[in-house]
Amino acid sequence: MKGSSVYWMLIRSYAEHLKSDGCTRVPDFYRDCCLEHDIHYRTGKTIFNGPISRSQADQMLRECIQSRSFLGVFSPMSWWRW
Repeated sequence: MKGSSVYWMLIRSYAEHLKSDGCTRVPDFYRDCCLEHDIHYRTGKTIFNGPISRSQADQMLRECIQSRSFLGVFSPMSWWRW
């Protein structure tokens, strides 16, 4: 389910409920990654209610941005936000 269109729809819905605005100064194509990160930081949980630490949330944000960048693991944005 993670990474599916249904997953990201749930992320956007939950983030809207939390009044998340995503990341500041980050292109829109990374917005879902930022919304997911906001949920993890604000609740300390995944959307499936599993616990998640801030360092795990940060790592997931970096990996999400890298997965959407044509530069992959070399994405400056992923390392800057991390």
